[in-house]
Amino acid sequence: MIGWVIVAGLALLGVGGAVALLSHAREAVAAWLRRHSLGKVDLLGALLRLDKVAGTVRGKVFVNTRSTGLVLVDERTYRLDQIDDPELRQQVEARGFSERDVLHLVT
Repeated sequence: MIGWVIVAGLALLGVGGAVALLSHAREAVAAWLRRHSLGKVDLLGALLRLDKVAGTVRGKVFVNTRSTGLVLVDERTYRLDQIDDPELRQQVEARGFSERDVLHLVT
């Protein structure tokens, strides 16, 4: 029982395992909106872009609003094995990049 608790705790911290990539994107958009005193209704779009770069994967989250246009709101580096979404991982491996509309996660 204690072993499962430790494993679950490490998974939540992202230690050595997959990360909740789409959750990171949602949290980044929400935090950016709060910092700029904007609400979900101000969003025209939100995009997660993954690019394979020198053995790692660079994740970028963009938002689009009427007042700001397209803005980079978060950028992180991941290992390929940390990408928890099989479809995103497959696209990055095959094409070297992947894009996903994440607006529905925020609204």
